[in-house]
Order: sequence, then C-alpha cells, then structure tokens
Amino acid sequence: MLADNSDASHTAQLKKLKIKPIELVCVNPYKLKKIPENIDIGGIALLRAAAKNCGSAVPICDPRDYKLILSQIRRRGYVPRDVSEKLALKVFNLTSEYDRRILRGWGFASAGCGDTPLKYGENPQDKAFVNFANGCSQISGKQMSSNNIFDMEAAYNIAGEFNKPSCAIIKHRNASGVAVAEKPSEALKRAYNADSLSAWGGVYGFNRRLDAECAAFISKKFVDCVVAPDFSPEALEIFSRKKTVLFKAPLRRAAEILKSSAFGTINEIPGKSAFKPQTVTKKKAGKIMMRDLEFAWKVVKNTASNAVVIASQGRTLAICGGAQSRIRALEICGNYLKKRENMVLATDGFFPFDDSIKLAKKMGIKAIIQPGGSMRDAEVIKTADKLGLIMLFTGFRAFRH
Repeated sequence: MLADNSDASHTAQLKKLKIKPIELVCVNPYKLKKIPENIDIGGIALLRAAAKNCGSAVPICDPRDYKLILSQIRRRGYVPRDVSEKLALKVFNLTSEYDRRILRGWGFASAGCGDTPLKYGENPQDKAFVNFANGCSQISGKQMSSNNIFDMEAAYNIAGEFNKPSCAIIKHRNASGVAVAEKPSEALKRAYNADSLSAWGGVYGFNRRLDAECAAFISKKFVDCVVAPDFSPEALEIFSRKKTVLFKAPLRRAAEILKSSAFGTINEIPGKSAFKPQTVTKKKAGKIMMRDLEFAWKVVKNTASNAVVIASQGRTLAICGGAQSRIRALEICGNYLKKRENMVLATDGFFPFDDSIKLAKKMGIKAIIQPGGSMRDAEVIKTADKLGLIMLFTGFRAFRH
C-alpha cells in the first residue's frame, strides 16, 4: 500500500516478489457507538497509509465520493493525482475528527491524555478540560474556567501585535483597554486608565516579562488572570498572597483554528496580510498619526465584529465589539469617549454609508482606517474630503466571530 509507483526501486521490488500494487483503498470506519469497544484500529490505519501515499493509492472514506471515483475510472482509466490529494485531505480530516470524538467520549470522562480539569466551561453547569500547548503553564492562582483560557488568548493576541512593551486588558474576549509605552508598567497604567470601570475583574496580557512594578499595581486591583512570557521573582513574591491566576506562555498565535459546530468541524488557517494601507482622501496622515492608525488597526482586528476602536497616542480611548451594526458600535463608543486631540478611528469592515463618517466628525475624529470595498466607497471618501477627514483603506477585512 505504501509502494510509490514513481520510485523505480519500489516497482522493481514489487515485480521481484510478484506483488500487484494496491491502487485504491476504500474503508468505512466503525461508528463510535461505544468507546472503547467500537474504536476502529485497522480501518483508520489503512486510510492513513493510503492518504500518505495518495500519489499511488487512492484513499476513499466517504460513500458520497463513489460516483466521482467510478466516473474517473470509466472516463480516464485512473483517478487523477489532484483528485486523490483532495480525497487524502478528506481522510486526514476524518481521522483527526475520529480521534477528537474518542477524546470527547472517553478522555473527558476520565480527564485522561494529559487533560487538566477546569473549574467549569463557560458557565458553572458546564464541564470542561484543557490540554495545554507546549510551553504554557499555570504558575499559581485559583482553578480556571474556559472563559479564562479564551480571555488570556485574546489578551495575548493583542499584546503580541506590538514591538514596544504593551498591555491588553480583556473582558469577555474583547479589550477594554490597550496601550503601548516604553515600560510594561507604563503600558499597564495607560491600558487600565483607558477604561478603569471595565477593567474590574479583567484578564491582563503583556508582551514582556512581568516585573515587580506591574505586580504591585495589579495586586491592588481585582484581576482574574495575568498572562505573560515570564514573571520576575519579585513579581511572584507579590502575587504569592493573591488568588490571581498567573499564566506563563510563549508569545505566539494559533497556526490553525478548530471550531466545532452542530454542522461539522471547521479547520481555519489564518491568512497573513501585510499592513500597507492606502490613503484615499486628499488630506494625509503625518508620522505620529500614522502610528496611531496602525495601533488602532491592530486592536480592532482582534475585536469581535462589528468593531470600532478609537485611539490616540498609543492608547485606546473607546472600544466596542460585537455590535450588530457599525454605526451602533460608533455610537456606543461615543457614549463614554473622553475626547483627546488627534483621535483616530479603526473599524474591521467597510462603512456601507457615509452616516458613520459624519458621526465620527462630530465626535472629534481626525483620521479613519477601514478595509474599504463598499459599493459606496466613492460616496464615503467624498464625505470624508468634504469634512476634512483623513481616510485610509487597508484592502482587507478583519472580521472576528
């Protein structure tokens, strides 16, 4: 089954031993009605072997593909390589989901396979376990819920966007305050003061080692979790008398995102889009404002859609995520915005109408960064020019659900 028909040594060995090559492998694994009794060993192994060698053996795991295979054989006499490769991907998706179902049905019941039991899932009635990635560990503090895990990831995703010391404070997967500064303690205080009300009970993320100065500030607040690449001995000593969760993890983003739904499992590989915005208005941003626009964009692309972020001088001033309309997100920001000079606005999707541009002007916004791509882009740009606003298009959308 693993014989490569493009390898002369493989074909010679088959000929010598008078063995015919296996060109097609079709398996329907056992249904997991009862675990571990119904776990398929041989069938899964056969499928994986064929998928690995899909250039020579066609792997088939889905009865819905039978007609496709038969039509290819009748028409061509063989199954093309590109079709076989797609079927191989289907096999690996099936086998990975098969293993996940075993873990859900068996591993959850026993908290095995290295799983760490969590206090609960999203709510106290929910059961949850976590298998921490390499390099990630809880140093101290209370038992976490799944909410804490997701909030820490959200904090890290934002803090990790910046080269300068940064702090992101998260509530329910969205930031309440984000800031950059020359020192982590300065970034922390600026992020906290961006929205001190919402920072209560939040999750704090840093892109630098957490020092004693940061620990002293946090220890006087109600903070659920702190995630950082490392913690100084002095910081650990300060936290030793607190129940705050301290979590150590390398700065990184998930290479792929697995989402389970009632309709199937989605495997999403995030794309990489370089930040090269285009100014579309007559008025252009200077160097300092350009830095703020990039800062706001990095925050908004990590905020639940529809999202609006207002920032100035490397700090958020107002954030709204998860709104059902873009102008509503802007209105919510306006409800608690404390106006500053040279405020910039970022949004994760295009403005479909110019009403948001007019409102932004009334709020004191000087520059806007958005993806662009609306049917009414020309109308929006015209309004921005008329109002003396600066506008940039990134060229790519940044939805997050």
